[in-house]
Amino acid sequence: MNLEVVAEVLKKRFDVERIDSAPDHLEVELRHYPRDSRAILSVEVVVPREGRLILNRIDEREPPHFERRDRTKDYEKNDDVQELLKRVEHEVKQLKEERGVVFSVTTADANLTFDILEAKMVKQSKTVAKGAEIRFLSQTIKEALALPETITFLLVLARDAAIGVLAGLAANYLFRKLESKPDVKLKIMDTEVPMDKDEIERAILRYVA
Repeated sequence: MNLEVVAEVLKKRFDVERIDSAPDHLEVELRHYPRDSRAILSVEVVVPREGRLILNRIDEREPPHFERRDRTKDYEKNDDVQELLKRVEHEVKQLKEERGVVFSVTTADANLTFDILEAKMVKQSKTVAKGAEIRFLSQTIKEALALPETITFLLVLARDAAIGVLAGLAANYLFRKLESKPDVKLKIMDTEVPMDKDEIERAILRYVA
């Protein structure tokens, strides 16, 4: 499991305050707003490369002064917090079972999200080949028409398939969708990638091979 990819996915899926990386784990601090409460929680978890998610600490902050208080024992059995932890665990488990890489596309073309997902409305995923799937993660909200916006996706490749072949098929799919868009900027993880099929494939393999 590539912890760098896990960190990027968690940033897009959750309200992340902080992520610290170590060779064998991530420390992730999530901001959470419990239902029917004025409190703001900071839920700190450890995501190990191997093994289950670990709840480290829960701090509570209440207005107006937002002083942090350790309330782990009060909240660790809370249904709302348990639901949050299950959602995080689900995202991490998927990335343990599959190989994934986060990519983003910046463009003023309002239809590009639908083009990539091949749908008339934003849906969760698009299968580009057997064992290769693009999942929608997030999209910026632009304040005016014709302003560039960034759409973020997770490319997932099956572990039991030929990774080189799947990476090539996924790269070819992305290249075909993007090559005719003159303003598009493609990033794979935090690296801008030229609009070239071989360069896209190499960037994918850097994280999934």
